[in-house]
Amino acid sequence: GKEQSIEVTIGTMPGDQQLAEREGGQQSPARASLGLQLMPAEDGQGVLVAGVTPDSPAAEKGLKPGDIILEVSGVQVDDPDALRAAIDKVA
Repeated sequence: GKEQSIEVTIGTMPGDQQLAEREGGQQSPARASLGLQLMPAEDGQGVLVAGVTPDSPAAEKGLKPGDIILEVSGVQVDDPDALRAAIDKVA
């Protein structure tokens, strides 16, 4: 019931690679280095690019947030896991 003062440090959320390592998983080097944050497209067709790391290979190729990826090397992708699997096959 009494007033307290505490110090709080605000940080950033971990990136995909850090998150994968914490969860015990691991991304392939090809996937980790692309610089893409992905999520399922709202209509279920393709994968939405939610974010692109500046100066990453994805940014250099012109990918930008809001883009929809429908296929990778001729393989249709409907969710981020399918896209990652397709990238791993061609990497």
